[in-house]
Amino acid sequence: MDSSDIIVSFATSVAANYFTNFTSKVVISFFRVANSLNSEIAKQIERVKTVEDAANVVRSAASTIRAAAGSGKIDIDGAFLTAAEQVEIDHQHGTVKIAKVSIVASRIFTGGTSGATGRTHIGENTNLNSRETSIGVGRGCFIQITGDASIEQT
Repeated sequence: MDSSDIIVSFATSVAANYFTNFTSKVVISFFRVANSLNSEIAKQIERVKTVEDAANVVRSAASTIRAAAGSGKIDIDGAFLTAAEQVEIDHQHGTVKIAKVSIVASRIFTGGTSGATGRTHIGENTNLNSRETSIGVGRGCFIQITGDASIEQT
């Protein structure tokens, strides 16, 4: 048994014990919310057949940071965001402003998805570090992303 097997076993028992303290109504509600927020999570939920499958869904949902502006505004200023798997920041039809921020994840998505009309402004002193790439926006510089354009780092 290697260390990843031990981690999976531990996470599975934590998730199993976590869910035993709640009614099925609460567990179903958790999965409905996760399902509505992320189509990838929704696909995983549809395949849940065992407690280990459920633990994997919980682990996946917890390893991602997602922010969507809708038609509003998101300001991320002077922050540090880190996620085990991915950080996704989608401007949709609104505005996202990122400045003086450090983002670290295996995968980073910034910008808009299909049909988006909003914009993302990545301001100075910002670093986006994925598993294989790094983008540094220095003093006096910025990156402007509009519509359905995006930057995806892996």
